[in-house]
Amino acid sequence: MASPTADTKYSIRSVKYRDSHQLYDVVFGSTTIKTLVTRKPEIVDSWVGCMRSRDDNINIIGLDIEWRCKSLTGDHTRPSTLQFCTVQRSPGTKYFSLDEGGGNGYKCLVFQFKDCDKVPQSIVNYLGSKSCVFVSERMTYIKDKLEEHYKLDVAYPIDINQFIKVRKPEKPTNVRNSDWDKSYLDPTQVRYACLDALMSYEEASRFISTNKGLRKVNHRLSLDGMTQYLFGETDPEIAMEEENKEEEEEEEEEDDFDVIVSDEVEDGDYDMVEEDEDFDMISHQDVYDLEYPPLK
Repeated sequence: MASPTADTKYSIRSVKYRDSHQLYDVVFGSTTIKTLVTRKPEIVDSWVGCMRSRDDNINIIGLDIEWRCKSLTGDHTRPSTLQFCTVQRSPGTKYFSLDEGGGNGYKCLVFQFKDCDKVPQSIVNYLGSKSCVFVSERMTYIKDKLEEHYKLDVAYPIDINQFIKVRKPEKPTNVRNSDWDKSYLDPTQVRYACLDALMSYEEASRFISTNKGLRKVNHRLSLDGMTQYLFGETDPEIAMEEENKEEEEEEEEEDDFDVIVSDEVEDGDYDMVEEDEDFDMISHQDVYDLEYPPLK
Protein backbone atom coordinates (compact mmCIF):
# COMPACT_ATOMS: atom_id res chain seq x y z
CA MET A 1 0.00 0.00 0.00
CA ALA A 2 1.42 3.34 -1.03
CA SER A 3 2.06 5.95 1.65
CA PRO A 4 -1.10 8.05 1.94
CA THR A 5 -0.97 11.80 1.64
CA ALA A 6 -2.38 14.22 4.19
CA ASP A 7 -5.28 15.06 1.89
CA THR A 8 -6.34 11.51 1.14
CA LYS A 9 -5.39 9.49 4.21
CA TYR A 10 -8.85 9.30 5.72
CA SER A 11 -11.97 10.31 3.86
CA ILE A 12 -15.40 9.09 2.84
CA ARG A 13 -17.45 9.55 -0.29
CA SER A 14 -21.05 8.68 -0.99
CA VAL A 15 -21.53 6.18 -3.83
CA LYS A 16 -25.27 5.61 -3.67
CA TYR A 17 -27.92 7.05 -1.36
CA ARG A 18 -31.31 5.35 -1.22
CA ASP A 19 -34.04 5.13 1.38
CA SER A 20 -33.34 1.41 1.81
CA HIS A 21 -29.55 1.57 1.91
CA GLN A 22 -26.54 3.81 1.49
CA LEU A 23 -23.21 2.86 -0.06
CA TYR A 24 -19.98 4.62 0.84
CA ASP A 25 -16.34 4.34 -0.04
CA VAL A 26 -14.36 4.83 3.16
CA VAL A 27 -10.92 5.72 1.83
CA PHE A 28 -7.94 4.82 3.97
CA GLY A 29 -4.82 5.93 2.15
CA SER A 30 -4.88 4.05 -1.16
CA THR A 31 -7.30 1.46 0.21
CA THR A 32 -11.07 1.66 -0.14
CA ILE A 33 -13.46 -0.07 2.25
CA LYS A 34 -16.77 -0.69 0.47
CA THR A 35 -19.27 0.15 3.21
CA LEU A 36 -22.98 -0.63 3.17
CA VAL A 37 -25.39 0.98 5.65
CA THR A 38 -28.90 -0.45 5.88
CA ARG A 39 -31.76 -1.52 8.12
CA LYS A 40 -33.48 -3.63 5.47
CA PRO A 41 -33.34 -7.42 6.08
CA GLU A 42 -33.38 -8.34 2.37
CA ILE A 43 -30.32 -6.20 1.68
CA VAL A 44 -28.51 -7.65 4.70
CA ASP A 45 -29.35 -11.13 3.41
CA SER A 46 -27.72 -10.34 0.08
CA TRP A 47 -24.53 -8.94 1.65
CA VAL A 48 -24.11 -11.78 4.12
CA GLY A 49 -24.81 -14.34 1.40
CA CYS A 50 -21.91 -12.99 -0.63
CA MET A 51 -19.52 -12.89 2.30
CA ARG A 52 -20.40 -16.49 3.17
CA SER A 53 -20.25 -17.75 -0.40
CA ARG A 54 -17.30 -20.06 0.33
CA ASP A 55 -17.99 -21.79 3.63
CA ASP A 56 -15.16 -24.26 3.11
CA ASN A 57 -12.79 -21.51 4.28
CA ILE A 58 -12.48 -20.03 7.74
CA ASN A 59 -13.08 -16.29 7.70
CA ILE A 60 -11.86 -13.62 10.11
CA ILE A 61 -14.45 -10.86 10.67
CA GLY A 62 -14.02 -7.67 12.67
CA LEU A 63 -17.09 -7.10 14.85
CA ASP A 64 -18.28 -3.98 16.64
CA ILE A 65 -21.38 -2.12 17.82
CA GLU A 66 -22.30 1.50 18.41
CA TRP A 67 -24.81 2.86 20.87
CA ARG A 68 -26.21 6.15 22.08
CA CYS A 69 -25.18 7.17 25.57
CA LYS A 70 -28.06 8.01 27.91
CA SER A 71 -25.93 10.59 29.62
CA LEU A 72 -22.39 11.84 30.02
CA THR A 73 -21.96 9.38 32.90
CA GLY A 74 -21.64 6.62 30.34
CA ASP A 75 -24.90 4.75 30.89
CA HIS A 76 -25.65 2.82 27.73
CA THR A 77 -28.86 1.85 26.01
CA ARG A 78 -29.21 -1.06 23.63
CA PRO A 79 -26.86 -1.28 20.61
CA SER A 80 -27.97 0.90 17.73
CA THR A 81 -25.74 -0.57 15.02
CA LEU A 82 -23.87 -3.78 14.34
CA GLN A 83 -20.77 -3.69 12.15
CA PHE A 84 -18.91 -6.43 10.26
CA CYS A 85 -15.61 -5.85 8.47
CA THR A 86 -13.79 -8.47 6.44
CA VAL A 87 -11.82 -8.94 3.24
CA GLN A 88 -13.38 -10.59 0.21
CA ARG A 89 -10.62 -12.07 -1.91
CA SER A 90 -11.63 -15.55 -3.00
CA PRO A 91 -11.50 -16.05 -6.78
CA GLY A 92 -14.81 -16.86 -8.38
CA THR A 93 -16.93 -15.78 -5.42
CA LYS A 94 -20.23 -13.94 -5.74
CA TYR A 95 -20.19 -10.18 -5.45
CA PHE A 96 -22.79 -8.05 -3.73
CA SER A 97 -25.13 -6.92 -6.49
CA LEU A 98 -25.57 -3.42 -5.03
CA ASP A 99 -21.84 -2.88 -4.67
CA GLU A 100 -20.78 -0.43 -7.35
CA GLY A 101 -17.85 -2.01 -9.16
CA GLY A 102 -17.84 -5.19 -7.06
CA GLY A 103 -14.51 -6.94 -6.89
CA ASN A 104 -12.33 -8.17 -4.07
CA GLY A 105 -11.22 -6.04 -1.16
CA TYR A 106 -12.33 -4.69 2.17
CA LYS A 107 -16.07 -4.90 2.84
CA CYS A 108 -18.02 -3.45 5.74
CA LEU A 109 -21.67 -3.78 6.73
CA VAL A 110 -23.26 -1.31 9.16
CA PHE A 111 -26.64 -2.76 10.15
CA GLN A 112 -29.10 -0.42 11.89
CA PHE A 113 -31.37 -2.02 14.49
CA LYS A 114 -33.79 0.92 14.26
CA ASP A 115 -37.37 -0.13 13.41
CA CYS A 116 -36.19 -3.74 13.32
CA ASP A 117 -38.91 -5.99 14.71
CA LYS A 118 -36.77 -9.05 14.19
CA VAL A 119 -33.05 -9.43 13.48
CA PRO A 120 -32.53 -10.87 9.98
CA GLN A 121 -31.97 -14.62 10.06
CA SER A 122 -28.91 -14.16 7.88
CA ILE A 123 -27.21 -12.25 10.72
CA VAL A 124 -28.20 -14.97 13.20
CA ASN A 125 -26.69 -17.59 10.89
CA TYR A 126 -23.59 -15.51 10.18
CA LEU A 127 -22.79 -15.02 13.86
CA GLY A 128 -23.39 -18.72 14.45
CA SER A 129 -21.42 -19.94 11.43
CA LYS A 130 -18.84 -22.67 11.94
CA SER A 131 -16.69 -21.06 9.26
CA CYS A 132 -16.40 -17.63 10.90
CA VAL A 133 -14.25 -16.27 13.71
CA PHE A 134 -15.43 -12.89 15.00
CA VAL A 135 -12.84 -10.62 16.59
CA SER A 136 -13.06 -7.44 18.64
CA GLU A 137 -11.07 -5.60 21.26
CA ARG A 138 -14.17 -5.48 23.49
CA MET A 139 -15.77 -8.79 22.62
CA THR A 140 -17.12 -9.62 26.09
CA TYR A 141 -19.10 -6.39 26.21
CA ILE A 142 -20.35 -6.76 22.63
CA LYS A 143 -21.37 -10.38 23.10
CA ASP A 144 -23.24 -9.59 26.32
CA LYS A 145 -25.10 -6.64 24.78
CA LEU A 146 -26.13 -8.55 21.66
CA GLU A 147 -27.40 -11.43 23.76
CA GLU A 148 -29.17 -9.18 26.27
CA HIS A 149 -31.03 -7.01 23.79
CA TYR A 150 -31.38 -9.13 20.65
CA LYS A 151 -30.85 -12.73 21.81
CA LEU A 152 -27.92 -13.00 19.39
CA ASP A 153 -25.17 -15.49 20.06
CA VAL A 154 -21.64 -15.24 18.68
CA ALA A 155 -20.53 -18.84 18.21
CA TYR A 156 -16.79 -18.21 17.86
CA PRO A 157 -15.87 -14.91 19.54
CA ILE A 158 -12.27 -13.82 20.05
CA ASP A 159 -11.31 -10.93 22.32
CA ILE A 160 -7.98 -9.87 20.87
CA ASN A 161 -7.11 -7.98 24.06
CA GLN A 162 -6.44 -11.39 25.58
CA PHE A 163 -3.49 -11.87 23.23
CA ILE A 164 -2.14 -8.46 22.28
CA LYS A 165 -2.27 -4.92 23.59
CA VAL A 166 -4.43 -3.01 21.17
CA ARG A 167 -3.18 0.48 20.39
CA LYS A 168 -6.32 2.56 20.30
CA PRO A 169 -6.34 5.75 18.24
CA GLU A 170 -7.82 8.97 19.52
CA LYS A 171 -11.47 9.14 18.48
CA PRO A 172 -13.82 12.13 18.54
CA THR A 173 -16.22 12.06 21.50
CA ASN A 174 -18.77 14.13 19.59
CA VAL A 175 -19.17 11.29 17.08
CA ARG A 176 -19.02 8.54 19.70
CA ASN A 177 -21.78 10.23 21.73
CA SER A 178 -23.89 11.22 18.74
CA ASP A 179 -27.38 9.96 17.90
CA TRP A 180 -26.84 6.45 16.55
CA ASP A 181 -30.58 5.74 16.55
CA LYS A 182 -31.47 8.17 13.80
CA SER A 183 -32.78 6.78 10.53
CA TYR A 184 -29.92 8.03 8.37
CA LEU A 185 -26.38 8.10 9.73
CA ASP A 186 -24.22 10.98 8.60
CA PRO A 187 -20.85 10.36 6.90
CA THR A 188 -18.81 10.99 10.05
CA GLN A 189 -20.76 8.27 11.85
CA VAL A 190 -20.38 5.84 8.96
CA ARG A 191 -16.63 6.39 8.85
CA TYR A 192 -16.37 6.00 12.63
CA ALA A 193 -18.38 2.76 12.64
CA CYS A 194 -16.48 1.30 9.69
CA LEU A 195 -13.04 2.02 11.12
CA ASP A 196 -13.98 0.59 14.53
CA ALA A 197 -14.68 -2.79 12.93
CA LEU A 198 -11.67 -2.44 10.62
CA MET A 199 -9.33 -1.95 13.59
CA SER A 200 -10.41 -5.27 15.11
CA TYR A 201 -9.97 -7.09 11.80
CA GLU A 202 -6.53 -5.62 11.21
CA GLU A 203 -5.29 -6.34 14.73
CA ALA A 204 -6.35 -9.98 14.45
CA SER A 205 -4.77 -10.30 11.00
CA ARG A 206 -1.53 -8.77 12.26
CA PHE A 207 -1.43 -11.15 15.22
CA ILE A 208 -1.95 -14.19 13.01
CA SER A 209 0.60 -13.13 10.39
CA THR A 210 3.18 -12.20 13.06
CA ASN A 211 2.87 -15.36 15.08
CA LYS A 212 2.11 -17.91 12.39
CA GLY A 213 3.26 -16.34 9.17
CA LEU A 214 1.82 -17.19 5.78
CA ARG A 215 1.26 -20.92 6.01
CA LYS A 216 -0.96 -23.70 4.77
CA VAL A 217 -4.13 -24.29 6.73
CA ASN A 218 -5.54 -27.79 7.08
CA HIS A 219 -9.30 -27.37 7.01
CA ARG A 220 -9.88 -30.94 8.13
CA LEU A 221 -9.38 -29.48 11.61
CA SER A 222 -12.41 -28.31 13.53
CA LEU A 223 -12.93 -24.58 13.94
CA ASP A 224 -12.29 -25.04 17.66
CA GLY A 225 -8.90 -26.49 16.84
CA MET A 226 -8.22 -23.72 14.35
CA THR A 227 -8.96 -20.91 16.82
CA GLN A 228 -6.84 -22.66 19.42
CA TYR A 229 -3.96 -22.81 16.96
CA LEU A 230 -4.29 -19.27 15.67
CA PHE A 231 -4.92 -17.52 18.95
CA GLY A 232 -3.02 -19.68 21.43
CA GLU A 233 -6.00 -21.03 23.37
CA THR A 234 -4.16 -24.23 24.22
CA ASP A 235 -1.02 -25.40 25.96
CA PRO A 236 2.03 -23.85 24.18
CA GLU A 237 3.94 -27.15 24.10
CA ILE A 238 0.98 -28.97 22.59
CA ALA A 239 0.53 -26.20 20.04
CA MET A 240 4.21 -26.43 19.09
CA GLU A 241 4.02 -30.20 18.73
CA GLU A 242 0.90 -29.87 16.55
CA GLU A 243 2.57 -27.19 14.43
CA ASN A 244 5.70 -29.30 13.90
CA LYS A 245 3.56 -32.32 13.05
CA GLU A 246 1.53 -30.30 10.55
CA GLU A 247 4.69 -28.96 8.91
CA GLU A 248 5.95 -32.52 8.44
CA GLU A 249 2.61 -33.56 6.97
CA GLU A 250 2.73 -30.58 4.60
CA GLU A 251 5.91 -31.88 3.02
CA GLU A 252 4.54 -35.41 2.63
CA GLU A 253 0.91 -34.76 1.74
CA GLU A 254 0.76 -31.34 0.17
CA ASP A 255 -2.29 -32.19 -1.92
CA ASP A 256 -4.43 -32.90 1.16
CA PHE A 257 -4.88 -29.26 2.03
CA ASP A 258 -7.99 -27.42 0.94
CA VAL A 259 -6.69 -23.90 1.29
CA ILE A 260 -3.14 -22.77 0.61
CA VAL A 261 -1.47 -19.54 1.52
CA SER A 262 1.48 -19.00 -0.75
CA ASP A 263 3.51 -16.56 -2.79
CA GLU A 264 2.06 -18.14 -5.92
CA VAL A 265 -1.53 -18.40 -7.07
CA GLU A 266 -2.69 -21.26 -9.24
CA ASP A 267 -6.08 -22.43 -10.48
CA GLY A 268 -8.11 -20.40 -7.98
CA ASP A 269 -7.34 -22.78 -5.10
CA TYR A 270 -6.07 -20.10 -2.77
CA ASP A 271 -7.93 -18.31 -0.04
CA MET A 272 -5.31 -15.81 1.11
CA VAL A 273 -2.42 -14.40 -0.86
CA GLU A 274 0.30 -11.91 -0.09
CA GLU A 275 -0.75 -9.57 -2.88
CA ASP A 276 -3.89 -9.05 -4.88
CA GLU A 277 -4.03 -6.87 -7.94
CA ASP A 278 -7.64 -5.97 -7.24
CA PHE A 279 -7.10 -4.10 -3.99
CA ASP A 280 -4.46 -2.62 -1.70
CA MET A 281 -3.92 -4.07 1.75
CA ILE A 282 -3.85 -1.68 4.66
CA SER A 283 -0.54 -1.56 6.50
CA HIS A 284 -0.78 -2.03 10.24
CA GLN A 285 1.28 1.09 10.88
CA ASP A 286 -1.34 3.09 9.01
CA VAL A 287 -3.99 1.65 11.32
CA TYR A 288 -1.94 2.56 14.37
CA ASP A 289 -1.53 6.13 13.11
CA LEU A 290 -5.29 6.48 12.65
CA GLU A 291 -6.67 9.94 13.26
CA TYR A 292 -10.08 11.46 12.74
CA PRO A 293 -9.74 14.87 11.09
CA PRO A 294 -13.01 16.65 10.29
CA LEU A 295 -14.52 15.97 6.89
CA LYS A 296 -13.86 18.56 4.24
